Amino acid sequence: MAGVFDTVTAAEFNRAPSDVKRRALTRPVRVTERGRPSVVVMSYADYRRLSGLPDDLAAWLELPDDAGPAAEAEIEPAQIALEAAEL
Repeated sequence: MAGVFDTVTAAEFNRAPSDVKRRALTRPVRVTERGRPSVVVMSYADYRRLSGLPDDLAAWLELPDDAGPAAEAEIEPAQIALEAAEL
């Protein structure tokens, strides 16, 4: 899997986060701490593609029943208590 990621140390990331974000627009950037992978910074487009989740509520509500765990979320109606104002 070499070549799929750019890699930076946590210290490099802390020194130049904007540079890492810019690089992440073209390929994922793996951030390491003490030589071990810690987090990955990627573009939002890549995240959306990998997550497979819709971008908007209308598309979310149209997910088929067999779409997996992401489609099993239940939306509870808001409970709002209204009281008459004292004048």
